[in-house]
Amino acid sequence: MFQRMGVHLPSITALLAFESVARLKSVTAAARELCRTQSAISRQISTLEEQLGVRLFNRVKQQLLLTDQGARYHRDVCRILEDLYECTVSLSPQRKTRRSLCLSVGASFSDRWLIQRLPGFSALHPDIDISMSIARTLSDLEMERVDILIGTRLESGIETRNEPLITERLVLVRLPGRFSVLDEHTPIVQHALRKGDWPRYLAARHGGKAPLFGSLALDRFSAIIHAVVMGSGIALVPDFMVRTELEDRTLQQLDPEPFLTGFTYDLSFPTKRSRNKAVDDFVTWIREQAAPFEPN
Repeated sequence: MFQRMGVHLPSITALLAFESVARLKSVTAAARELCRTQSAISRQISTLEEQLGVRLFNRVKQQLLLTDQGARYHRDVCRILEDLYECTVSLSPQRKTRRSLCLSVGASFSDRWLIQRLPGFSALHPDIDISMSIARTLSDLEMERVDILIGTRLESGIETRNEPLITERLVLVRLPGRFSVLDEHTPIVQHALRKGDWPRYLAARHGGKAPLFGSLALDRFSAIIHAVVMGSGIALVPDFMVRTELEDRTLQQLDPEPFLTGFTYDLSFPTKRSRNKAVDDFVTWIREQAAPFEPN
């Protein structure tokens, strides 16, 4: 048994039993998964609690639920076991398995920015398989598997730790040769879920004047950008989503100054998921990709 400074560390067998019971919330299910008897699993948990000097589980309605201390220990144990697994397989190249990464991404962030860059990530990390779902379509089962959520913060129903990635700056765009001024006759295309953007912009730039003309409301920025390209009107859209169109002059800015909304596009990490090397590799890569789009 490994020990340091007189402290004996738990055995791998005990930690595996603890991880299984914590995840499955049942000694019976853990015993089935680990091909052990229920009594053997129960002894491992009891020995671990005695060794740590804390209660790891509470029994609630036939389920074993983690205490607060147990939950913290479970997150650390999962991370350590994942690191141990990766260290082990890395020593034997012929046994090295593929890694996986599950992303939940806002639709427009995916369509207008991330998708076109993912081949670069795959070229750097060909051993990582990515599965990606649009944030608002995730089922509860899929959400339990998500490693990273990306986009403006949506109600996901899970506890997350959030880190800003890109600061949102809206630019006023138009089709070249159309709608050269913003007045009461100018048609607008607005975000159906963010109708406060236009009043705030008008208040900041036009003193609340220039009342809105008849508008088209769409529920994602990718559709709004397409509508502007098709000549439906002018729109406020995130600058990083239309950089290509502005550079090739498919679209033009009607107002040269971006409008800061106070929103950010975040990397959100579910606190119940352990952070592994695949997650770290992706975070390093996407931050490098996002750096040119942040204000100087």
